[in-house]
Amino acid sequence: MNAVIEAVKALGVEAKDIQTTNYNLSPVYESYSIAVPMIYPEIGGVGKRTGTTVVGYKLEQNVQVKIRDFTKIGEILSQSTGKGANLVGSLQFTIDDPEQFRQEARAKAIAQAKDNAENLARESGINLGKIVNIYENQYGYPMYERALGMGGAADAAVPPSPSIEPGQQEINVTVNLTYRVK
Repeated sequence: MNAVIEAVKALGVEAKDIQTTNYNLSPVYESYSIAVPMIYPEIGGVGKRTGTTVVGYKLEQNVQVKIRDFTKIGEILSQSTGKGANLVGSLQFTIDDPEQFRQEARAKAIAQAKDNAENLARESGINLGKIVNIYENQYGYPMYERALGMGGAADAAVPPSPSIEPGQQEINVTVNLTYRVK
């Protein structure tokens, strides 16, 4: 795990963008059965004793990595699995501060709604008064989580970098304006 985290850091991911999300250490048991002499020798024979014993421990650790440079996604995945990560998945592409984009989308939606209302009023021959109600409906954007589950033995060769496409995200805001008609 330490090798994986160091490899991710060496590729430019800052410590603040690496977070352990799960850490679970649990015993690994093995069942056994051994032959033991019977308590009553006159009956003769051999009996069995069964049970379980701890033969080791299993560590599961998951780490979530925020990659800000999309050109490094494939290399980070490749290096991580090459250093021992054996469960990689749940990609998520997010925006650090979506509110600034919502505000921009909201301003554009209001401007477009006003233009539409003015065009409709002009074409229908009515006069618009002041706005008496505003209703906003926000739509989210697609999110794909990216977490690295780490552990297990590493292969000596680093596999080729996978091609990961972040695509495009949209933030949509719908605005309904209600005007008073003069």
